[in-house]
Amino acid sequence: MLSDKPATSFILCVYNGEKTLAATLSSLYGQKEIDLEIIAVNDGSEDKSGEILQKFKTKFGRMTIVNIGHSGLAVARNTGIGLARGDYLASAAQDDIYFPEKTIGQIKYLEKNKLDFCFSEVELIDSRGRKTQDKSLKIYNARLLPWPLVIPQVIWRFAVCSPTFLCRKNCYQKLKWNPGILLFNDKYLWIKMFMHFRGGKLPQVALKHRMANRQKQGLYKRNFPAGFLYLEHRAAVLSAVLPSFFPEKIFSGKENFFGLVSCILALQKNPGDKRSFMLLASIYQKYGFSFAAKHFTALAKI
Repeated sequence: MLSDKPATSFILCVYNGEKTLAATLSSLYGQKEIDLEIIAVNDGSEDKSGEILQKFKTKFGRMTIVNIGHSGLAVARNTGIGLARGDYLASAAQDDIYFPEKTIGQIKYLEKNKLDFCFSEVELIDSRGRKTQDKSLKIYNARLLPWPLVIPQVIWRFAVCSPTFLCRKNCYQKLKWNPGILLFNDKYLWIKMFMHFRGGKLPQVALKHRMANRQKQGLYKRNFPAGFLYLEHRAAVLSAVLPSFFPEKIFSGKENFFGLVSCILALQKNPGDKRSFMLLASIYQKYGFSFAAKHFTALAKI
């Protein structure tokens, strides 16, 4: 990455994304005024995603492809971050469309306002790429409150769209994605980002965010029952906030809700801590969430 343009690494995590991946890659390669690098982490895809990635790499270059066994978004993202060479790192989702000025617009906004990271506003599209409306649009495009009010805003209303995230490299050098959280990993990380760095939101639409179709929404609810959503959400938020006020040792050694918090904190320091993965598996098994227990048992064996 020797250009005088801003060196930017997109971290693209892929899992069975063959239907939308080509459109996403085309939009990434269409980014203007940046020195582009794509780190594509193929998270054990069983479809033609790997072939699509290789096709684009052969045609356009500037892509590093890493194939790993299916481990989840946190592990895949951390793998990609570890290989990134850019001064700026950006998220990329396998089913979204990025406007050509998205990256350079965010970088200019970040530099002008002396921020460490920023998001942008979005437009919603359905599974066929048609513009659509949803109540989540008001949440994604909400005006961020000034610090420190933005922290409770993110906790209660989220207020950002994760695939629009762009940051200076030093943000990811201090904070990583936490493999101890299945679903609320982004909320956990954004809370910590706003607690440790200066963040904002570019007040213009820079991305077309694809909404899950009804079939995917049904699968989502079936795989993650309400009890699990409630439990993990509380654990993720408390893990992000409480260490600023209480010593971490008060959560350790318990095979209950606070044990979940303890494991999440341990995995923030050491994302490969097998003991924490096994303890998470044991706790979720006791709560009756065997799918989560199976997931963390598998991570402990990697």
